[in-house]
Amino acid sequence: MKELRGVYAVTVTPFTKDNKVDYEGVKSNAGWYVESGVHGVLPGGSTGEYVSLSDEERFKVAEATMEAAKGKISVIIGATAETADKTIEFAQHAEKIGADGVMVLPPYYCNPTPLEVYAHFKRVGEAINIPIVLYNNPWTSGIDICLKDVIKILEDVPNVQIVKESSGQIQRTRDLLMQGPEKTKLFCGWEDLAFEAFVLGATGWISPAADVVPKIAVALFNAVVDEKDFEKGREIYNKILPLCQYLEDCGKLVQAVKWSLDKIGKVGGHLRSPRLPLTSEEENKLEAILKGLDLL
Repeated sequence: MKELRGVYAVTVTPFTKDNKVDYEGVKSNAGWYVESGVHGVLPGGSTGEYVSLSDEERFKVAEATMEAAKGKISVIIGATAETADKTIEFAQHAEKIGADGVMVLPPYYCNPTPLEVYAHFKRVGEAINIPIVLYNNPWTSGIDICLKDVIKILEDVPNVQIVKESSGQIQRTRDLLMQGPEKTKLFCGWEDLAFEAFVLGATGWISPAADVVPKIAVALFNAVVDEKDFEKGREIYNKILPLCQYLEDCGKLVQAVKWSLDKIGKVGGHLRSPRLPLTSEEENKLEAILKGLDLL
């Protein structure tokens, strides 16, 4: 099992014109990420439109990704679902096909109490033996897991080893790394706070920007985390920051990543309803950003 650290492209799920999953497109993109030097990929996340997929499609996307990764890079599979039973089903499938870990949000519709969130992660942790990334994203789940509750889960569930912090509050990164148990690892989950998170001690980045500019994202990680060359890292960050800010603020992250992938010759594919394409104005703004990154 590979060490979970570094830059993870949180991959899209491309669809064909007739609304089918393009599994060959899934494999093609994953192969490109391998060649581009990312540390890992993460299918089945929000960027992958997991809530728009059937269970069977989620299983097949995970399997296609594993096939393309060929053991060369790490694969963490999104296993989030509304119930613990369904989350365990996805997590056990990920473990069965050889994934290096799973990422799990708290239940996102039933508005669980802190005790229910704790029980959810404990049940999932007891059902599998691979590492779990606890994903705190109050903007998509509607639940903000407070610091003390995250720490309790880390302390009591051995295979919850990583927290993807997506609250947008950089203090959370600082406080969790200062107050959490020794095993605590933190992954950045907010695109335009990557440099800041790395400086504070984050050892990973699960990133939609890495879908589009994987080599630049890896260069940023290497400069700041591995080389401790903050000046070099700041220069790279300034280059990638307009894309990170656009993806974080546009409100159409999936559409923006898919459009960008198609534009640079990769496989973005179609969208599933209710998502609509970018407007012409949005496309023009994103095109200018891609040109600034020398992608067009």
